[in-house]
Amino acid sequence: MKQIDQIFATRPKFGVDETDSSRRKDFLDFTEADIHLLNQLHGQLLGFGDELAAVFNDFVKSFPEILSFVPDKEALARLMKSQSAYFKSLS
Repeated sequence: MKQIDQIFATRPKFGVDETDSSRRKDFLDFTEADIHLLNQLHGQLLGFGDELAAVFNDFVKSFPEILSFVPDKEALARLMKSQSAYFKSLS
C-alpha cells in the first residue's frame, strides 16, 4: 500500500468520511497530481522529519496565541517529538 493510501485509510479513525475528505481536498486544491508528487518525494523526505518539526515549532513559537496552549518545556518537547513522527508518516 502506498504511503498516501495508508494515510487516507486512517480517516474513519478520526471521523472523516469520503465526503469530508473530498471537501477538504477541494478546499486545498489537493489533486491526484499532488498525491503522485508526494509518493515520489517519500524516500527523499524520510530523513527530514526532525528538521521539519523544528521549523514548524519555530513557526508556532512565533505566535503567542498558539504557544499559550503548550504549558511547559516538557510538553513542547513531546509536541516536537509527535510532530516529527507525524511529518515522517506523511511522506
